[in-house]
Amino acid sequence: MKCLFRLDANTNIGYGHYQRCLTLSEFLLKVSVDSYFFLNGDFKVPDSLKAKGGYHLSRYIARTSNINCELSIEDQYSHAEEVLHKLYGIDFLIVDHYGLGQPFINVVKENFPRLLVVLFDDFIRDLNLVDMIINPVANKKAYSQVKSQRCYYCVGNKFSVVSSCFLERRNESYNSKKLVWPIENCLVCFGGTDPNNLTEKFLSTEFYKYFKTVHIIMGGLSVNISSVRRRVADLPNVKLLIDGDMVEEMNWAHIMMGAPGSMSWERSVMSLPSFTWTFSDNQVETARYFSKNRATHLIGDSRDLEVEFPLEKFVSIKEGDFKEMVDANNSLCDGLGGYRVALSIIIIHSGSTLRAVHDEDVDKVFSWQTETDIRHYFNTPMPPTWQEHCKWFYDLTEWERKHFYIIKVGKHDCGFVRLTKESGDNYVSILVSQHAQGISLAEMTLKKLLQVESEPLLAKIDPRNVASVKAFLSAGFSRDERGVYYAEPE
Repeated sequence: MKCLFRLDANTNIGYGHYQRCLTLSEFLLKVSVDSYFFLNGDFKVPDSLKAKGGYHLSRYIARTSNINCELSIEDQYSHAEEVLHKLYGIDFLIVDHYGLGQPFINVVKENFPRLLVVLFDDFIRDLNLVDMIINPVANKKAYSQVKSQRCYYCVGNKFSVVSSCFLERRNESYNSKKLVWPIENCLVCFGGTDPNNLTEKFLSTEFYKYFKTVHIIMGGLSVNISSVRRRVADLPNVKLLIDGDMVEEMNWAHIMMGAPGSMSWERSVMSLPSFTWTFSDNQVETARYFSKNRATHLIGDSRDLEVEFPLEKFVSIKEGDFKEMVDANNSLCDGLGGYRVALSIIIIHSGSTLRAVHDEDVDKVFSWQTETDIRHYFNTPMPPTWQEHCKWFYDLTEWERKHFYIIKVGKHDCGFVRLTKESGDNYVSILVSQHAQGISLAEMTLKKLLQVESEPLLAKIDPRNVASVKAFLSAGFSRDERGVYYAEPE
């Protein structure tokens, strides 16, 4: 399958849209989807992102220099006509562009009615004919007035798209920050281009003196590098990094000064407290979300004439406050949202399937059985050892193997569902891997199970397991007076 991303990025707009689309393409590749990008003609790949390239880049000279401005209806129609030539052989169109709205989508759908249109949305726009909306700081209630009744919503923090390289260091960063006090290492980054030159404004205050070491990251395409470099030259505790390794730096840092937007989710995965300043409208909701959840201190909007760098707020932070911010960040983003979005795109395109289990699945099933917290509501919450797992797996009876299915989304295995016999009844056990949870996959799997099985199905569910109860009820199961869930096959 193939996907086309439509977005713009340059030193004026910034590279946040490109970064999150490139990150999503990373997860789409994991589920066998090739990604293509359709960008403005003056687009240049930042040095920090070149290593993540390898995709075919088509060029388009954008009709607007400001991504926050709505294109006129005529311009949207005109642009849609040009985009149409890029859509042959494409299965999904992912739009991350505030200037492209309903007129653009109408033309695309009129010419390619089977094409799936996916929208990154930071403003809760009311658009028809959109097949999927991605917004990690919203909820479905916020979209209650959206006209497209068949729209699939990837909304809420479970759908934050963060590169897997951050996930690999998540636990390490969390554990180290839980031991931090006092705060000594400060990371400063106001986006790859820092269009409002907040980095230099930060250095013009006394703020940097309160830290043992300050690392500043700037993108190689920023127009402010020279002036910042001159300031840093006289500051012994401040180091300027051009296109620095954000994963390493967030792991090193105790606190960060920066912008909201997609970087908020990277900080969250790394359990990194922060002070943030907004500098564009699309960052406002994300900034409020993290501030409300006590993961960051939202200072204000940098577009105000007086940009505040509140020394007193930092100095007043107590150890308990800092640890609370660390925990809040850790709880808001598990780093698996990119998988969930990618799998959701496959689901709305071709659904999910069940296949028979094979001997070669022993490693895969073991990895699912031993995921962190996956067995919280199991009858046996302690994960098995490898030896115990192998004995159980290879000792399955012929009947148990026949009724043991691997859950697939496209070419990607996401968990399993199986039956066991108890006093002649067929009981269902289902496990969906954490990276595939929250996308209604359990409900879809149970519905498919009722189609392939010929006898009544039962299930015992811990009443505290709200997600599992909801999935079984939504799939058509009922709860009897014993608290057992049951359903007749179709």
